[in-house]
Amino acid sequence: MFSDYWKLHELLKDDNSILKRRAIDELVTKPKPSKIEGADALSGATIKEVKESVVSGALYSCYVAWHLVHGDIKAQIKAFTIEQQTEKMLVHMLNNENVSYQMYALENLNQAQYRAYFTRVSELFKSGVPMVRSFIIKNLADWFEQTPATMQPFWDALTHIDINTRSLLLQHIDSASDATVTNISAQLGVLTKNQLLEFLSHLENKKKNFLRNTQKSRTLCSI
Repeated sequence: MFSDYWKLHELLKDDNSILKRRAIDELVTKPKPSKIEGADALSGATIKEVKESVVSGALYSCYVAWHLVHGDIKAQIKAFTIEQQTEKMLVHMLNNENVSYQMYALENLNQAQYRAYFTRVSELFKSGVPMVRSFIIKNLADWFEQTPATMQPFWDALTHIDINTRSLLLQHIDSASDATVTNISAQLGVLTKNQLLEFLSHLENKKKNFLRNTQKSRTLCSI
């Protein structure tokens, strides 16, 4: 039945299942060998704590499957994946709609590859889930100061991203161009109170720097 497969799927996704903390003989009452051909190796009433999370009549199979999935094979599969990893594979994952694939690609691309596939990365920043957006902006934080023009697609996405990512983006407002700052001034309605205060603080500092530089210029001219 589909419901049984779904229950098994949900069980195997649970890193903290009770199956992790208990031995198989602690999950049934009065276990005894089963004489029914094809049945699990152990029979007996499944304890209430675990009964709802395992497939009915398949406690032993669920137990074995869970420990296989969460055992050494997890690290082995990861190591094997890394061994087989190619740039083509990473690009395929980057272009996939699966968030786990996107994150794996983003975590394994080097800086040169980020530049090569920047168009896709910037698309994910605009349309991806918050976890993906947050990783991208943190991973490319230095780019805002080093290559501010490159990061313009990030500023263009301001109205499309979630609140937390918007806060991370505004941390780099000092590196934004005057045109970008002007554009944000016309979109203040999307900012939270704290974000608005940060933006206004930037404008105030910018004004002070302008006045300071103007005063220096006048002083030099009068000498």
